[in-house]
Amino acid sequence: MKPKLNPAVLTLTAALSCLFSVAVIAQESGQLARRAYLGVQVGALTEAQQRFTDYGLNIVNVFPDSTASVYNLQQGEVILQANGRRLNTPSDLPEELAGLRSGASVEFLLLREGIEQRITASLQGFPRESYEAAAVHYSSVLTGTGQQRTILTIPDDQSRPPVVYILQGFDCSSVDMALNPNNSMALLVDQLNSAGFATYRVEKSGRGDSVGVPCSEIGFNAETAGFAAGLEALSNSSMIDSDRIYLLGISLGGIWAPVLAEQSQLAGIISFGTIAKTWPEYMYDNWRRQWSLAGKSLASVDRDLKLANQFWYQLIHQALSPQQIFQDFEHIAPLAPALGYAEEGQLLFGRHFSFVRELAQTNVMEYWEAVNVPTLVLWGRGDYVASEEDQQLIVDVLDANEVDVELQYLNTDHYWREASDFETAYRGLRSGQRAPISDEVYAAIIEWLTATG
Repeated sequence: MKPKLNPAVLTLTAALSCLFSVAVIAQESGQLARRAYLGVQVGALTEAQQRFTDYGLNIVNVFPDSTASVYNLQQGEVILQANGRRLNTPSDLPEELAGLRSGASVEFLLLREGIEQRITASLQGFPRESYEAAAVHYSSVLTGTGQQRTILTIPDDQSRPPVVYILQGFDCSSVDMALNPNNSMALLVDQLNSAGFATYRVEKSGRGDSVGVPCSEIGFNAETAGFAAGLEALSNSSMIDSDRIYLLGISLGGIWAPVLAEQSQLAGIISFGTIAKTWPEYMYDNWRRQWSLAGKSLASVDRDLKLANQFWYQLIHQALSPQQIFQDFEHIAPLAPALGYAEEGQLLFGRHFSFVRELAQTNVMEYWEAVNVPTLVLWGRGDYVASEEDQQLIVDVLDANEVDVELQYLNTDHYWREASDFETAYRGLRSGQRAPISDEVYAAIIEWLTATG
């Protein structure tokens, strides 16, 4: 059964169109306000429109149940200004609206049939998730970085059901799936609800409705504390069975699962495609695997891994920033693109370098050694992002401690799409021809939860 979700998002494009939703960083009476939502798709001016104006954004589409539809914005009209700011490029509109919440007023200058018209719009809130078989409860927790959105779904006709706390991966993507009905996480939530399990998610700092330090500026330890605050709140909730809390760690979330397990008595842990080695060791393995798939010669792979070894040493053990490293060791600078380095914000792979440094200093296996609850380890045969060896290391340490653990192999890639080998998954992702999301992951999770519970 697929979730019934509201199907719109304010979209912009550097060329014609891409998805964009206005962020909210505000709260009312201790509760998080919903982030604001305009609900238009815009693009470059047409030749006909350019006869009337040399700036502005063409409205390509207006989504139902949005601020734009309430104020009767129409396809083919032009948004010239927002709060007096001329809109010259697609990024101007989200920049002007960023940080606004439901109820905020914005003055737009429109071009309608060649005539300028001003309207003042009261922005509606972002749509809420909606599922056929469950109720959705939005709340929040106070953390060291601010106030973070929590989303709890409770299956219909269920009193205090078991709950699966879903821990997302490395990046700063929102876990609010109101506008992504075909997203793998939205489908996971729906299928868990249909099987009688509640689900729980915590937005990362500054993402979605969350108020506080932006996700891209915090470290691994602060992010861990946010997830821990969410687990504490969940454990005290009267809506779920606190004796049957399961952690589902996806990708890097599989590191947070054993870390959080020290905080609370759990019913079990599930991990998918996670990391068990030290961060630099994982990166060496991952780079060698992916660079080889990309066709790099073994000699060039070895040369770049030597640079990586020097980079990690300076970052982790000498406590230098990436900027300092690239300035003081110019021969390492060619590695910057592979690190996803952005000088502005001092980012590595989209996260502040302190996040990567703290992650590298975390002894993951030390936390797994302390786990004493049933555990399911999942890995896809097409998962070239996480290695099979890491999953086996988790199984080995739990086996040694006589913990009930199971390793299952699936025909998926790291993103739960159908793939039976690295080459197929890699080619599909790089070509943009993505395979369908696999039902194997959902089936494996639900079967194990049902048997364990």
